[in-house]
Amino acid sequence: MKKLTFAFSLFFLFIFLNINAQSIKGVVIDEVSNEPVVDAYVFFKNTNTGTHTNKKGRFNLKLPGTGKRADTLTISHINYLTKEILNPVFTGRDSVFLSQKSNVLTEVQLANNKKLKRKLRYKKLAPMPVGIYDFATFIRNGKIYVLGGNTSYLVDAYLKAIQDYPYLNFYELQMKVRENRSLIFYSDKLMVYDIKSDSWKTEDIKLIKRANHAVNLIGDKAYIMGGRRLSDNRLFEMLVDKIEVYDLNKKTVEIDKTNPHQAINFASFNYNNDIIIMGGAVKKNKKEEKIFSDKVHVYDTKKGLWYDLASMPSPKETSGVLINDKIYLFGGYNNERLDNLESYDLKTGKWKIEGKLFDKIGVVAITSNGDEVYFYSNGKLNIYNVNTRILKQYFIDLFIQSAKMQYFENKLYLYGGFNATKLEVSPSSQVYSIDLDEKENSRIHKITKL
Repeated sequence: MKKLTFAFSLFFLFIFLNINAQSIKGVVIDEVSNEPVVDAYVFFKNTNTGTHTNKKGRFNLKLPGTGKRADTLTISHINYLTKEILNPVFTGRDSVFLSQKSNVLTEVQLANNKKLKRKLRYKKLAPMPVGIYDFATFIRNGKIYVLGGNTSYLVDAYLKAIQDYPYLNFYELQMKVRENRSLIFYSDKLMVYDIKSDSWKTEDIKLIKRANHAVNLIGDKAYIMGGRRLSDNRLFEMLVDKIEVYDLNKKTVEIDKTNPHQAINFASFNYNNDIIIMGGAVKKNKKEEKIFSDKVHVYDTKKGLWYDLASMPSPKETSGVLINDKIYLFGGYNNERLDNLESYDLKTGKWKIEGKLFDKIGVVAITSNGDEVYFYSNGKLNIYNVNTRILKQYFIDLFIQSAKMQYFENKLYLYGGFNATKLEVSPSSQVYSIDLDEKENSRIHKITKL
């Protein structure tokens, strides 16, 4: 089969066909994202014998009752062009390329108008004083504030020892493993980036050493809450129960000891003088598995009082934005990455599934301006318009995890995060800007209306 060469999305279904007398088994995978294709219908056309792929993209299809192998194997999905394979060979493996229905016409039309770049361009800016991830951040008057975070360099000590010292015996190897053991470090720094001068400075103030937390700016005060900290002996991680209130004018910090929403990787939003907090992970069970929260709390900063709102439809770690009176949550994590776009109307108190994202994503770098939401994940910048409900995706040659993003004067600023390999996790100090005018000269990788 000739591989399609269009710039629009090509989806690779990698099918391992293991034949026996009863059934064939396979897995369907998206070539671009390497994520499984869920709920694809795989069936024999002549007999209507079929099944759906599961959450891992796997299927187990019984052979037709006649026992004949001469039939047309069909793979169908609402977002894909249906593909038929006549008399497939059930030994070895077949490669099938599909394109998403919503992308074909749009990309061909754009390509006919002018030559477009395959990826968005970006600019490298002054780096942060230290590499850091899982920090809290906000923007004010052209300055980006970074508070706390994780500065740990993590390594798989056993794999590194084997790689660096393959000639050592077992006991010598164990000594090297102890030497390479990773240590966890959380920051108590407040770093400020001046966009105009492209420079960083560290404020002379100490915060609670914490990571995976959030900050919300109300007036001239920044409310730092949630996250986790290390015990004094550095052996345990604990949820932070204190709120720090940083006064930007006085440059002082006050402590509020009341916080009913103790969690990590939760979403938080400013709504008038209130702070709305939802979701996150709250602790681990005996199997060291995360326990997720569906709780929603409101903090009235004027009265210093907490209130409960109706719970989320499902517990999860998540990220999102508030536009007008509606909260939009993009993806999230609950033992697996999620692809739902959910909304919560603060006036009606109703939750709604707005649609499905192109990819399953966890907690992502996200920001907004007007009606547009921008979120970055794994080399892709997505732009969603809440009015038109159009979702677009662009490629960008940046691959960092747990970064943060802000909007300022038609540019996106992406900073921090970490780079990960099978062997190590290294914090990033890099800062990038993306001029949004670039999207007019860049190919849309995917586009759809939710």
